[in-house]
Amino acid sequence: MTTLLTILLYIYAAGMVLNGTVIFAAVFDRKRLLKTSMDRLTVALVFMCFTWSAGRALVHSLQGLGLLALTNPGSAAFR
Repeated sequence: MTTLLTILLYIYAAGMVLNGTVIFAAVFDRKRLLKTSMDRLTVALVFMCFTWSAGRALVHSLQGLGLLALTNPGSAAFR
């Protein structure tokens, strides 16, 4: 893997851990943590960030293994 892919993979993996911790805490103690609609909206946004982190970590892992190639490394256009 190139250095950039390695760094990005670690960043997205850290995002998965941090966002997953927030989601786990909210689900585990939802009576106390999800009282208002703003709390639920915040957890929904954190879940979206978790999904993004998981997807990007998967894409970067596949790139590192050579199973997925970008047509232009600076863009998100896949072959």
